Amino acid sequence: MGKAGEQIHLIVDGFNVAHAWGLVKKRSGDWINEIVRTLQEELKEIHDEKGWRVTIAMDGKGREIDRLHPFGDDSFELLYSPSSLTADAVIEQMVSGDARPELIRVGTEDRAVLHSIEAGGAEAISPAALKDEVLAARRMKRSRIKNSFGDSKNTFTNRIPL
Repeated sequence: MGKAGEQIHLIVDGFNVAHAWGLVKKRSGDWINEIVRTLQEELKEIHDEKGWRVTIAMDGKGREIDRLHPFGDDSFELLYSPSSLTADAVIEQMVSGDARPELIRVGTEDRAVLHSIEAGGAEAISPAALKDEVLAARRMKRSRIKNSFGDSKNTFTNRIPL
């Protein structure tokens, strides 16, 4: 969350981050869908634990922007650009058209995108820093789960007289 409970919107340049994270190694079979699944699983940690809205932007093939909500939650979105635009262009449009760009974090190393989104008031987050956010969210999750169970050996007892 941002200041006073304002929700951060993380927009991820999907292929750029996938390359930086070493996810694009071989190009056989269903490699694109595997990359998308991995990004979704990793970034869901940030969504769930930090409460950030997440959009993964990918280059698409259709005539329009295709928006999917793979986990059934509007605050986690997989976005495919139309064939007439790159995902980078869509990200830049999202930042420039947002009323609160200061709440947007864009995960990318693409210099052109970085200059555009920073000029528009958003903040860049490098793929390495993004991975650190994922790991921090995982630690938060483990801690939350551990604390929610507490000392379970004293919680459960057999109360049935034998």
